[in-house]
Parts: sequence; C-alpha cells; structure tokens
Amino acid sequence: MKITTRKVAIVGCGLVGSTTAFSLVTQGVCDEVMLIDINKERAYGEMLDMRDSIEYLNRNVKVKTGTYAACGLPERRQSRDRRDWIRWRCRQKSQNPLLNRL
Repeated sequence: MKITTRKVAIVGCGLVGSTTAFSLVTQGVCDEVMLIDINKERAYGEMLDMRDSIEYLNRNVKVKTGTYAACGLPERRQSRDRRDWIRWRCRQKSQNPLLNRL
C-alpha cells in the first residue's frame, strides 16, 4: 500500500498567506505546509506560531519554512524577471495584431 503525503507550499507570509496556512493547519487539510517568503525572519516567526498552535489541536501537520528550490522550482529573481516578461509581451503584441485585443 502506497502512502502519499499531501504537501502545500504557500508563497508569501503576509496577512493572506499566514491566514491560509493557519486554516490549512486547523482544518487538517494537508500533512505538510511550507512557508516561503522573501523575508526569512517573518516566515520563521509564522512557522513558530503555527507549530505552537498545533500542540493544542488534534492535528499531525508539519510546518516548515523553505525556498522555491525545495518545491522543485528555480529560484525567483525579484523585479528583473517581471520587467523582461512585460517587454517580451509588448513586443509580441506589437508584432501580432491578434494579441492587441488581449
């Protein structure tokens, strides 16, 4: 019998990300939650808060911090990738009149 673990990675530990992580932990939807944030200290603090709350719940959920590489994704560069994508998209739109409607 094959046992699979349900893993969830949350990018961004702001108000929405931390609330989502807390909801996943309290409802027991998954087996493992990974928090990824550009501010490593914030992600670590949220992880500690989640671990403390798990002790009072009847859940067996692992909470940890991680990186994009831990999810199997390449590391993300912040603003340069976005600017390059926008430039590429603008070039595509100017070359193809069908894309101008998008």
